[in-house]
Amino acid sequence: MAVWMEYEQFRKQIEEGADIEARAPCPAESDAGGSTPYWVANYPIEFEVEAENAALPARVDVAIIGSGITGAVVAYELSRQKPNLNVAVLEARGICTGATGRNGGHVSRPETYDMRYLAQFFGDDEAIRLRRLPILTRDMLLQTVEDIGAGGKVDLQLGGTYNIFGSQEERQDNENDMAYAKRIGMPIESYIMSGDELSQRIGVEADTAMYGAAVLEKFGSFYPRKFVAELFAHSLKRMPNLSLHSHTPVSSVTQDENGIEYTVGTSEGSIKARAVVHATNAWASHLIPSLQGSNGVFGVKCHVISVHPTSPDHKQFKCGFGYDRMWHWGIRRPGCGPLIYGWSGTEKIADYDDSTIVTQEEAYKTMFDFLHKVLPSPPSTRPSGERGSWISI
Repeated sequence: MAVWMEYEQFRKQIEEGADIEARAPCPAESDAGGSTPYWVANYPIEFEVEAENAALPARVDVAIIGSGITGAVVAYELSRQKPNLNVAVLEARGICTGATGRNGGHVSRPETYDMRYLAQFFGDDEAIRLRRLPILTRDMLLQTVEDIGAGGKVDLQLGGTYNIFGSQEERQDNENDMAYAKRIGMPIESYIMSGDELSQRIGVEADTAMYGAAVLEKFGSFYPRKFVAELFAHSLKRMPNLSLHSHTPVSSVTQDENGIEYTVGTSEGSIKARAVVHATNAWASHLIPSLQGSNGVFGVKCHVISVHPTSPDHKQFKCGFGYDRMWHWGIRRPGCGPLIYGWSGTEKIADYDDSTIVTQEEAYKTMFDFLHKVLPSPPSTRPSGERGSWISI
C-alpha cells in the first residue's frame, strides 16, 4: 500500500531538487493570464469590476484573505450569523481565480482509501474523522445550495462517482480498507460494483471495467465558480458593510502591540482588522511562515484539460469517474458540454507558476491514450486555446 508522497513520481521530484521547504510566493507574482481555466473563461462574475475598483476601508472587524470557496464560505457564515460586522475580502488576483476556479469540478472523493494506513499512524478515531470529512463537506455543500436556492444556478449533478479499479490489487486494498472501516464503526456509503455491471451502467470499456469500482451514489459535479459567486451575492445582500477587493495582494499580516488588532499590508495600503482569516490554500505559507515546509503546507501543480468527446450524449459522461487510485479523473459538463479531465502524472511539487500550461507531448499522449482506452467515444483531438487547458495549484 503506497500513499501519495511515496509514489516514485514525487520521490524523484524531491530527489531532483523540488524545494518543499521553501516559502510560497505571493500569487500575484504569477500572471495567470496564460492559463485561463474553463470555469473562469465561461463564467464572468457580475460584480468583478466593482470588486476591482472598491476603495479599501481603513478598519474592519474581519479581513478575509482569499476569495475561493473557503473565503466565500467564511463571508457567507459571517453574513448569516453577524450581519452587522465590517468585513473585507482581499484577493491577490481576480475573484475566484485560484484553486476553486481551476479545479476539476467534482463533488467526490474515494471514501475509505488508505484507511488502514491512516489508522496505523493516527489511530482509529482520527482516521474515521479524516475519512468522514469529505462526506460531511458534501452534506454541508448540498444543504447550503438548497438554503440559497442555487441548485439550478450552480449546475449541480448528482449522477454518482465511480472510482474504477486499475488492478486486482487496488480492488483488494479497497475491500480491506472498507472492511476495516466498518469494523471500527465508520458509517459507509460506498459499495463495490462488479466489472460487468460497471461496464453496462456507465458504458466504460470492458477491459477497463474488469476489476469493478467503488461507487458513491450521492456525488457528482458542479460549477465551483458559480457557487462562490452565489455565496458572495447572498452575503453582499445581507451584510451592508461587506466589501470585496480583487487584485489587492496582501504582503504582510502583523499583530499590533496592543494585541487587539492586526495590520494587514496590501498593494493598496494598510487595513486594520480585529481578526484575520487566511483562506489561501496552497499559498498559505506566503503570509504564515510557520506553515512552510514538509510538515506544513506546500503547493502541487496540476494540469487539467477540457475536451469534447466524439459522441456528445454518451451516458458515461453523466457521472464522475476516477481510475487507478483516482490517478485519472473526470466529469462531464451538462448539456453535451466538454469533459473536464486530469491526470496526476503531470503533478509537480512546490511549483507555483500557474501562468503556463503543460507542453510536453508525452503527457498529452498519455492522457489521450487513456481516454481512447477507457471511453467508447473518446475525444478526437487534443485541446486548443486558452479554454482547453490550464494549471491549478
